[in-house]
Amino acid sequence: MEVGDRLTEEMLETARRAVSSALATVAGLNPDTEDSLIGQQQWQAIHERHAAGQGVSKIARELELDRKTVRSNLRQSAWVLPPTEN
Repeated sequence: MEVGDRLTEEMLETARRAVSSALATVAGLNPDTEDSLIGQQQWQAIHERHAAGQGVSKIARELELDRKTVRSNLRQSAWVLPPTEN
């Protein structure tokens, strides 16, 4: 394999990894994305656990959510159906 071919293969692999990484973290680009993934039952579970005295960190660990998501859901007085994209 020539040096040019090896560089081309390395550049292609780097590009593949970058695209794969970007696709895997698209949700991170929109801070409201995870909130829209919280269903009514999960919203209710967050509020019930908090009312029972559990802390935000413990709720987040148990429900496998980010603490920021738990806090933002606790600020909502009612669950709202996420808007649909058309």
